[in-house]
Amino acid sequence: MPGFSNYDQIINALSTGKGQLLFFQKASITSVAAFWYRLWNAAGMPGAGSDPTGLTGVVPTRATAGALGQNNPISPATLHMLSFGAGGGTMGLLMIYDRLWHVGGISLNSTSAQSISAPQGPTRHSDGIGNQLLVEITTAGGTTAATINVSYTNTDNVSGRTASIALPASVPVNRCYFLNLQAGDRGVKSVQSVTMSAAMGAGVANLVLLNAAEVVVVPWVANQWTERDLVLQMANLPRALDDACLALMVLASTTSTGIIYGRLQLAEN
Repeated sequence: MPGFSNYDQIINALSTGKGQLLFFQKASITSVAAFWYRLWNAAGMPGAGSDPTGLTGVVPTRATAGALGQNNPISPATLHMLSFGAGGGTMGLLMIYDRLWHVGGISLNSTSAQSISAPQGPTRHSDGIGNQLLVEITTAGGTTAATINVSYTNTDNVSGRTASIALPASVPVNRCYFLNLQAGDRGVKSVQSVTMSAAMGAGVANLVLLNAAEVVVVPWVANQWTERDLVLQMANLPRALDDACLALMVLASTTSTGIIYGRLQLAEN
């Protein structure tokens, strides 16, 4: 599989038109310190993405509204992230990830099993290894706390496994939680249904699959730019798979995220 083995190859790629710079800026959203918030639907550049609906799985791509929109490499070349920089008006931690698969329309106010229609899993990282489940709150929850339980198939094709996370009462819109997989599992191959332990009184959510191997984070101090050199700071250059839906999340530090801006540098080899 093609990739970079030395600095000369990286320099050659950047000097021969095989590099890409993706700039982004996202509007401020309401937040609470020490929680993750999605920027998928935030205004800015790229524009806001839409939430999937109807409990039908979707495989978003680089062409999906809300994605950063990198170009695919020419086969058999592969595309790799070289640096990731960000800044903003408040301190924070920004994550870039490939939005492999998502489903929306999950009611937080129903205790019935909510079945997911096909596709139930991604086409990128379809083996499930390293795939993690994220819940995004798209409509604020009601006044009853509850646990969300997701029935999934693991990397060994064992179905009926359960991922879960406790949601607090009045969980706000745009907040994100990573679900805990069942003990011993290495990832999620597909998702079959969602069941709430109690009706929250209100609320709607998305489920999202992302792969841990292609997550990059960068911290910054308020009103300062921070650039993370992935060539020097990571053992392997994270890949952007063909058609990857690159999206953003932020770990907030105060009551609003402030305007967030940054850039991602990539190169193919």
